Amino acid sequence: ILATNSTLFIMILIILLMAIGILALILFCSKRLKHEKQIAATDPVTGGLNETGFYLEAEKCLRSQNDQYSIVAMDLRNFRQIYQTFGSTDGTRVLVHVHGVLKSLLSRAEPVARINGDTFCFLLKNRQEDEVRARLMRICESANRFNQKRQDPYLLKFCFGIYVPQDHTESLV
Repeated sequence: ILATNSTLFIMILIILLMAIGILALILFCSKRLKHEKQIAATDPVTGGLNETGFYLEAEKCLRSQNDQYSIVAMDLRNFRQIYQTFGSTDGTRVLVHVHGVLKSLLSRAEPVARINGDTFCFLLKNRQEDEVRARLMRICESANRFNQKRQDPYLLKFCFGIYVPQDHTESLV
């Protein structure tokens, strides 16, 4: 009986250790997957959302039955000239600055991302047309404040495209 009890104890201990090992592996894989999803949705230049991350976040917002949104594409005009004239470091600073301005002027429920070189996309909760226009003007003014004290200031010019989805079932993709 003593040998059977110790064998049983060893078997239970082995099963317990295996269960702990499996749980640790699941936890590790879960954290790694979450980290990989975060990397896949992050723009390496701005540290904010990239195109993939924007689509995921925007889809959640657009599916909301409570709010109406406008989808805004914002292009930084003549960015190549800034990049060639002032160099890649200043070009990158401009992109990071513009992203920061957008993040500061938009709410948490209005995702923003740099989707390629000099183009940003963001959602605006629907408001009256004049209010949307005023918000876009604030973005332009705020984006241009950073270089007013430079010896060689330059004006950042933007071009906007706006789309207002008609229902909650429309997809971005």
